[in-house]
Amino acid sequence: MELLGPNEFEPGTAAPISGTYELHHVLGNRIGQYVDLVIGQALPSAPRGWYWSACCRVSAAEPPIWQSHTETEVVA
Repeated sequence: MELLGPNEFEPGTAAPISGTYELHHVLGNRIGQYVDLVIGQALPSAPRGWYWSACCRVSAAEPPIWQSHTETEVVA
């Protein structure tokens, strides 16, 4: 397999951190498949050349983590 980036992991390897991972195909595009893993769990299998990357999904009910509370407050 080609050299993967620091945030890209081969299927079957242990998850380096707990969190959500997303699947990418051989050209690097996202597939839309996500898995939630605990550190040490094996990443699911995938076709040859595909890989997993750690990602961050934000709930629609919560403000993004990069948005501070002062930006969302309305001053009357």
